[in-house]
Amino acid sequence: MTSAAQKIFERPAFLRRYEKRVHGRFLSSFAHQKMNYESIYSDLLALAPRPASAGRGPKDAPPANPIADPPASPPVSPPAKALIVDLGCGTGWFARRLATDPALAESAIVGLDVSPAAIEVARELARSVPKPHAALRFAVANAEDLAEHTAEPAAEIWLCGALHQMSRPELALEQVAGALGPDGVMYCQTFCENPDLVARVDIKVLSWFGHRVFARGELDAMAEKAGLVIVAEQLRGLVLLAAFKRRRHS
Repeated sequence: MTSAAQKIFERPAFLRRYEKRVHGRFLSSFAHQKMNYESIYSDLLALAPRPASAGRGPKDAPPANPIADPPASPPVSPPAKALIVDLGCGTGWFARRLATDPALAESAIVGLDVSPAAIEVARELARSVPKPHAALRFAVANAEDLAEHTAEPAAEIWLCGALHQMSRPELALEQVAGALGPDGVMYCQTFCENPDLVARVDIKVLSWFGHRVFARGELDAMAEKAGLVIVAEQLRGLVLLAAFKRRRHS
């Protein structure tokens, strides 16, 4: 059954306005605080920082003054030429942001979404990206097609604003577990019940849009069954930010 959100996301005119006029307001109303794409991107990375990779800082950075300047934090980035997937990418904001992140130079960014209209707009918006550092492409695909687009293990998979729209989120998590590299991270933004919040009306509104609000502990159980573990999370209102990694077997 097609949800209200999925029907709306088949309208190119709406999609072209979504990032600037809808996304931030919509999420902020359920997070009970200001939230937008950039804050989600930075806050998710703070939950599970990329591993340090020496020697990959800005080439034109001036030499540090050991007296006046405090020791700099090491540059962070996944391995050179890493594969990074934006699953359920919609209009492609995260894929574009990843492609312009200097830490991801030489990486390959792949944006996947089940909506042909969303992918059309994502490609259109990507043409305006100034000097991307990484290769960027988009394709019409769902979670079940993930293996076809990950010929090598993914260093990162971004699943933001999509898991709660999937009819079988547990299957999506299984596909993610199979696609992630041993040290890979899945960064996820979704919706989850908040025990400190009376949110029956908000949950009904999200449900009308076709957005599932996961029960507390439900995602942990799904992740464990899929071979993943949540390593860090933040709950803001009903908006959950979480970082997943593959479960290590002893």
